Amino acid sequence: MDPVWRPSSERIKAAGITRYLRWLAARRGLRFDGYESLWRWSTAQIEEFWASIWDFCGVIAHSPYQRVLDRRAMPGVSKRRGMIPLTMKIVQILAKVADNLSRTCAKFTAPNQSRLQRPLLA
Repeated sequence: MDPVWRPSSERIKAAGITRYLRWLAARRGLRFDGYESLWRWSTAQIEEFWASIWDFCGVIAHSPYQRVLDRRAMPGVSKRRGMIPLTMKIVQILAKVADNLSRTCAKFTAPNQSRLQRPLLA
């Protein structure tokens, strides 16, 4: 069965997963030929995958995690605790979210309006 919809090449180039794949190649020397190979790596190298997500997303924490999983068992997400131990700096996280939101919203500002200047947290 053919997919109902396929993204344009421009949309693929701008996608978050495409940015992540470029980041993996540049920062970790990892190259994947598509989603399937990325998925296989993420499920085989769980700790490395989640550590890369942590770094790619720029997670801000009071102290770094010591390990990604408390045990190597995946059945039942409720039985898994990730990034142990972890103390998040909520103010820094909110400031980063606000900055990202501001930049995203600025892209949709009408041409005759001024760009947003950190509207949520100053």
